[in-house]
Amino acid sequence: MEPRPQVRHPATDNQNGSDHGETNVILQPALRQPSTCPESPSRPVVSDKVALVIGNQQYDCDKLQGLFYSEKDAFDVAQVLYSLGFKVVALVNLTLSEMRIAVLSFCRLLGKGVYGVLYYAGHGYEDGGENFLLPVDANLKYERQDSLRAQEILETMQACDTALNLLIIDSCRIRLPKKKGSVQYCKRGPKGNNIFAYSCCSQQEAYEEPGQSNGLYALHLLRHIRRNERIELILMDVARDVSHASQRNLIQRPCHESDSVADCRLTDPIVPTALTEEFEERMKLWNQAHFLPDAIPAIRQDGLIISFECRPVFSNVMEITITALNTNPVPLHQVVMELEVPHPVMAKVRRLSGEGIPENGGLLQQVVELSRLQKLLDPLVVTFKIFYLMDNETRDWQAPVRLGCPLVSSVFVQWDWWITCGRLPGVKCTQV
Repeated sequence: MEPRPQVRHPATDNQNGSDHGETNVILQPALRQPSTCPESPSRPVVSDKVALVIGNQQYDCDKLQGLFYSEKDAFDVAQVLYSLGFKVVALVNLTLSEMRIAVLSFCRLLGKGVYGVLYYAGHGYEDGGENFLLPVDANLKYERQDSLRAQEILETMQACDTALNLLIIDSCRIRLPKKKGSVQYCKRGPKGNNIFAYSCCSQQEAYEEPGQSNGLYALHLLRHIRRNERIELILMDVARDVSHASQRNLIQRPCHESDSVADCRLTDPIVPTALTEEFEERMKLWNQAHFLPDAIPAIRQDGLIISFECRPVFSNVMEITITALNTNPVPLHQVVMELEVPHPVMAKVRRLSGEGIPENGGLLQQVVELSRLQKLLDPLVVTFKIFYLMDNETRDWQAPVRLGCPLVSSVFVQWDWWITCGRLPGVKCTQV
């Protein structure tokens, strides 16, 4: 009698078909391991938090003018980030070269364990799957060489070994089908710490509505950005609210991309003891970019005491409050005060408390805004001028006021010199 064929059991066969076990093995169900929820992403240790905010609104090209809220959006976002502990560099109305200098200066503040955030409000477009930010000196040709590539900014930030790179692009993303050129995809670093937030989807426009406090995307971003939650969750809620607020004929759908593996929150506390020397160096650089003259000497002439007080509006815009104290026993009438500034700085009167100054200690205040400080090449010297009527006699006089290199003017001069000479300081981030 021939031997009965042996039943092959899956549990006793190996890859070669040989039998290494007993033929009467009884399969036992595997012990079921208790189910566990996946652990929440780790919380990073934040050595510092730095933000660059840019709002471009005053475009040179007539057909690019007409934005309502880019400057206001930049101001409000900067204020919120500052309240969350960020060192904020907020700039408005930059040319292409100035935007590059701003990014390079911003990256000097980045480093290991730092949260880096960039917010941009202004005109933009999409070409070949990439997003471009339009400087104020751009034209309607929308050439790549005349714009700043957002993905290039991210690559530069990644070179600084940051803990988080968050880019919020509040601009249009209309594609330009007639443009030709090779697509340069953004190289993502291995750390998994990048988040791209867009105010609209590809081939869409970002809208502003007159009579509102902000642009549509910034309006809802400001309502959620202070929350102590993971950034991606906040961006999802912002996208939902913007989509619901969009009109039927003006659809705007925000979106975001993230490869972040950590639970990063804008409210995360700074642990400066993690990198003490680097933290102190960043503080020194940030303070350099936000220098304001502390005590400007008062001007005393013809019974008047003229004092000046400076405060920042943006990192390249400041307000000067001029206070005129009248110590004469007679009042002054038809008072006109002016600040004459050198080109290319611009001066604009913001507030005036009256047209006359009462006698014996009467006051008159005027607030003047000085903008485009990033264009300064030398220490700023302005000329104060005053005209008034005293005892039916017209009088006028003037005096120089030395303001030094306020806010980012010293930083821009330094970086502009490095770039012009073809040299850059010894930092890793020099791609932009």
